[in-house]
Order: sequence, then structure tokens, then C-alpha cells
Amino acid sequence: MSTWVERDVHCPKCSHRFMMRLADGLHITRLPEVRRRVREGTFHQAACPSCGAIVTAQVQTVYTDFERRHWLHVDLPSERSRWRELEAKALGGFDGAVRLGAPPMVQAMADSFRVRLVFGYPALREKILLWDAGMDDGLVECLKLELIRARPTLMAGGGELVVDEVLDGQQLVMLTQGGAAPARLTLQPGAYAQAVASRAAYEAQVPSLFGPGFVSIHRLI
Repeated sequence: MSTWVERDVHCPKCSHRFMMRLADGLHITRLPEVRRRVREGTFHQAACPSCGAIVTAQVQTVYTDFERRHWLHVDLPSERSRWRELEAKALGGFDGAVRLGAPPMVQAMADSFRVRLVFGYPALREKILLWDAGMDDGLVECLKLELIRARPTLMAGGGELVVDEVLDGQQLVMLTQGGAAPARLTLQPGAYAQAVASRAAYEAQVPSLFGPGFVSIHRLI
């Protein structure tokens, strides 16, 4: 079941403190409205009662969707440098809850789950957008690597590439966030199809992007 708690948050604009209802755990199959907010990028957001600024409260949570076989451990963006430790925790949490602790019928489904560790809600949103479009997140990370090799300045100032939209034909739109030069990039039509055709080569070059856990270029750079 989903778990919600009232937590004290503060507005970064005016420093006002107020209470927000936040999720410790999400079984999203029964929460279509929450899933919609994740896709829209408005999950765990509220207007500050004092100044009206939109506040996003980042907390650790687990997002599970048994219907679609999704299991995502969502950690704080500030914790990404600890990804090795937290990846082991995320995979262990899935094994304990599903492979070992669930009824036999659920245990039998374990190998069909996509199990991921992500940092922050934009990364969670990205995975859901890609999977809803029938896309492999590991291949998309490989496309990000190709972009960075061609344009190293995309990562200047600590920038990060995040999928913002999937257009018709699995055409990707990415944003650079948190860096010196924010940009919106629309990949060429067919770029993902070319990546699919090159999957074997990518798997040989970067096998760590094709397993469970932290499927991100940030495990490589």
C-alpha cells in the first residue's frame, strides 16, 4: 500500500515553513492521478502559502507499478555520488520485497520487473516517459553519451541531460538542467531507431547501462 506523511518543508524563495503531504512509498497502480503528476513534472509540488512560489519537496520514496512491472527507488539528487551504495540498497530492497518476501505468484514475476535507482523526480519522470513510449532507457543513456561526446559543453557547470518529451516516432526532446548554458535539444528523427540497431555494440561498450539499478551516464562520468 502507499504511505503518506505530513512533513515540514520550507520555501526557498521566502523561507516560510509549511506542511506538505508527501509519499514515503507509492503503489502507483491504484493512484492514476499521482502517476499523471509524475509524468507532468508536478509531483510533490505545492504553492507556498506565504509568497505563492511553487515548492518541490524532494524526499526518498519507492515507486512501484505492478501492472507495468516498474520498481524505482527514488533518492535525493544530492546523494548521487553514493550511487554504488544506494544501488545495492535499491536492488536489495526489491529482492527482499518481491523475490523473497512476496507471495509465490508475485515472486514468479520478479524477473519481468524493471528495477531502477534514480535521483530526483525529473529522473523518475524520464524513466516513466520512456517506458510508456516503449523505449529502452539504457539505449537512451547511450544516445546521451553520443551527444556529450559531440558537444562536451552540454555538461559545463554541472549540467545534466534529461528527457523532457517523447514525440511521435520515438523522437526525443532533451533538456540540459543545472548547468552554465541551459538548452533544449530535439534529436533527429530515427536517432533512437539507429540506437536500437546498434544495441549489440552499445552493450559491448557499456554493459553497465543494460542491467538493473542505476542506469545512467552518471555511473560512467
